[in-house]
Parts: sequence; C-alpha cells; structure tokens
Amino acid sequence: MTEFRNGGCTVTFTHHYVFPAPEEQRQDQQSASAPPPAPLPREELLSSATLRFRTETEIRDSLHAAGFTVEQMYGGWRREGVGAGDGEFIVVATAAATTATPESPPPAFAPVGG
Repeated sequence: MTEFRNGGCTVTFTHHYVFPAPEEQRQDQQSASAPPPAPLPREELLSSATLRFRTETEIRDSLHAAGFTVEQMYGGWRREGVGAGDGEFIVVATAAATTATPESPPPAFAPVGG
C-alpha cells in the first residue's frame, strides 16, 4: 500500500517467507515397517514494514528543529545533486555548538526519521 501525506510518501509491504520442513526430520520419522509419515508442516513467517519517504524540506526542517545545520545535501552516494542521483538523500549536517553540563550532555545523534 502506498500513501502520500504532506508531500511525503509511505510504503507498507509484507514479505511472506515459506520454509520447507527440514529433510533430516522426514528421514527420522521413517522406518521400514511403518507407512510413510504424513508430510511435516512448513514453517511460515510474515514480516511487515512501513517506510516513510520524506521530502528534502521535511528533512531540513526536522534537522534544524533538532539543532543541526545542514552543510550539504546530495541526491546519491556519488554526491550527485538532489534529484539527479539514485533517489537517496545523503545529508552532511553538524550539531549546533552547545555548552554541555554534567546534567545535560550534548546529544550523540538526532533522529532523521519520524
């Protein structure tokens, strides 16, 4: 499912994994005089996730609100301009200078997602 909000986009997806029963378990259940065993059940796993894709403005605004200054923003890992790369935002940002006290040490990082 794809949903657009405030210029951004979220994508929700579910992976369905199917694992066959291990072969060694099947062999352990067999004997010469017994009828063949019923098939062992498969193991299944569902894994869901939602990714949120934010606009350049949303990223800049949330970094600024967290006390960071965006030094540079690229559109890919080869430092292409935004919109010219592979669709990734690569952000170089620095934390604002703060005077840390023992009661309030400076943050180690600021989350970009949200």
